[in-house]
Amino acid sequence: MISLTNTSVIFLSALLLVLSLGKRSLGSPLPGLVAYWGQSSDDDEFTLDQMCWMYSTVNIGFLDKFGGGQEPELNLGKHCTQDCCTKLSRQITRCQRMGVKVFISLGSDGNYTLTSKEDAKKVADYIWMAFLGGNDYGLTFRPLGNAVLDGVDLYIKKSPKNDPTRDFWHELTASLKEHDDPEGKRVYVSASPQCPYPDPYLDRAINNGSVDYVWPRFFNNPSCQYGDDGDQSKLLATYTLWTRSVPSTVQAVAVGIPASRDQAPEGGYMESSIVRDDICTTVYTNALYGGIMLYSFNGLELYPFAKTLEVSGECIAKRQGIVSSSM
Repeated sequence: MISLTNTSVIFLSALLLVLSLGKRSLGSPLPGLVAYWGQSSDDDEFTLDQMCWMYSTVNIGFLDKFGGGQEPELNLGKHCTQDCCTKLSRQITRCQRMGVKVFISLGSDGNYTLTSKEDAKKVADYIWMAFLGGNDYGLTFRPLGNAVLDGVDLYIKKSPKNDPTRDFWHELTASLKEHDDPEGKRVYVSASPQCPYPDPYLDRAINNGSVDYVWPRFFNNPSCQYGDDGDQSKLLATYTLWTRSVPSTVQAVAVGIPASRDQAPEGGYMESSIVRDDICTTVYTNALYGGIMLYSFNGLELYPFAKTLEVSGECIAKRQGIVSSSM
């Protein structure tokens, strides 16, 4: 667990400001502040409990081995191993009681594939039983315990033999949405594509009506990220392209930015003042603007992260004000 230092006090002050600005709006259709959690340790990144005080949506990542007949595996870095992550169940439930959506995120750099429509359906059935609201009376081990997560996130970075035409992510998302109950327990599906539009892996999934939220990654992609020379035009133009291109079934498009420099070795990191003055002032009036996704805090740059979190909260509060005034 990250201990309190002088810098931590500054961070907590910024955090309280974010909370006071209403960064979490219970019942809001906006994703708000979105985080990825799980690829480090409690000493290097916050605990899940701590994350839920700061964010509106938390993606637990990653389920990075599945499909093609493989036994699925959950990789949560140094937090826990697959067999002992059930201890997180209470933390997940507490997060949900605070109004935070908690998703299981699939993909990243692991060993995963979907080889057919039937394989996609099989993986979807596993996710339903292992992480969502399914119940097969104990036949499927639930790696995160009995907590019922709110949805599934796709953080896909590759395809079978680098051939996107052989992907079946759209079949996976369609199968997952069969369990969605608008009058009861929702099953949300989100996608985190790379920022160039369209994404080679997730385009069909996003456009088949089964994805609720999209947060493109506007970093490590020179063609559509904030430039080292201060040029924000590529990011803003590409964000607008995403919002104009996604189907009406997508409820919101968030802006995915790196939470620290080490997450953007190929560029795209922005100081908090840039997020506030160059990005937020443009995107927050977009009808599909839904928040900011920060990927992924590692505990090494606490003060810059705190400031980015603060201005991100301000940006989301502005959007929530527009939504509230239109109701």
